[in-house]
Amino acid sequence: MSAPPRISCVILCHNYGRYLDQAITSCLEQEPGNFVLHEIIVIDDGSNDETEEVCRRHEKNVKVIRRSQQGFGQTLTDAFLLSTGDWVAPLDADDWFHPSKLRTCAEAMTGETLFIEHWENVVDSNGNPKLKDPHPGGTRPPSASCR
Repeated sequence: MSAPPRISCVILCHNYGRYLDQAITSCLEQEPGNFVLHEIIVIDDGSNDETEEVCRRHEKNVKVIRRSQQGFGQTLTDAFLLSTGDWVAPLDADDWFHPSKLRTCAEAMTGETLFIEHWENVVDSNGNPKLKDPHPGGTRPPSASCR
């Protein structure tokens, strides 16, 4: 039996400090499953809001990369380059993971799996649904990808 996959949650943030606490907490409060939460990394892409303060509150549980703004594409690339887990679960700072997200994804992680895509719920800043039903995401990257 092989070891469970080590998952790196990487949160991409540019001026989303007002949402960042919920994004970090959603990673920390994942239901147990056949995976190891290897690390949580916040990439602060040149924020000038409360992002730094939020990161300080979580400094025991989160590695923070602060840098000048380089844009979404480079930040997403760096999410994969800076992480050390077997799998990368990118998360925009204004989003959050359902408590069963990593457990559910871990069930599909095999040596042959390269990419996991799933449905998402779209909600407003108070968590109220904006769409009646979940949808397959759109043009954003998936929430779990293989290293």
